[in-house]
Amino acid sequence: MQEALAAAQVGDVVGPLAIEGRWCLFRLDKILPAALEGEVQTQLESELFQQWIDEQVSAMTVKMEVRQWLYL
Repeated sequence: MQEALAAAQVGDVVGPLAIEGRWCLFRLDKILPAALEGEVQTQLESELFQQWIDEQVSAMTVKMEVRQWLYL
């Protein structure tokens, strides 16, 4: 669907496209620029940062040493 809509111009009819077992037709009425702002932007930044942290932690190697001290 993304490929078909990317090539469409305003007023074009796109389809028929098979989506979830049904045939669909789309008409492109208007192209609106996308903007990322506000709560959605904050949530995405948080999720991406958490994903990055998880990847960094997963790639770490932890080595534990046990030392015994003798006191005389």
